[in-house]
Amino acid sequence: MKRVVSRGSGVVLIWALNLTILWAVAWAIFDPDAMTVALGAWMAGSVLVWAASAWWRERRAGRPSDEQPLTIVDASHATALLAIAIIAALLATQFGPWLAYISAGIALVAAGGLVRERRAARASLEQVRAAGREERPT
Repeated sequence: MKRVVSRGSGVVLIWALNLTILWAVAWAIFDPDAMTVALGAWMAGSVLVWAASAWWRERRAGRPSDEQPLTIVDASHATALLAIAIIAALLATQFGPWLAYISAGIALVAAGGLVRERRAARASLEQVRAAGREERPT
């Protein structure tokens, strides 16, 4: 494995900058109430702190060595689908039970995807461990 995901804090930083721009536009153009301004500033500031913390931890960890098995972080589509199902279930309180039924079905599909991802992760970990045992001299 040659590629490894690094600088994951960059994504969080981009999101924080996006929130900061949205907060500034809302404050400058739309004249919101004080609570909206405070919540927007809190969201942008807290995500900026999170991005700085993630960046600091990445810098402290350093680069992995060539002998270590590398982990490639990938997006979990099942997790995103579960988040959509939860949002749809919350919206069902306003739109009716038909949306609750749809969101329950989406949640079941997402749960199945999470189980599949978990099994694949365990199998992959076992393969890495087995390959490590074969390469080590006894």
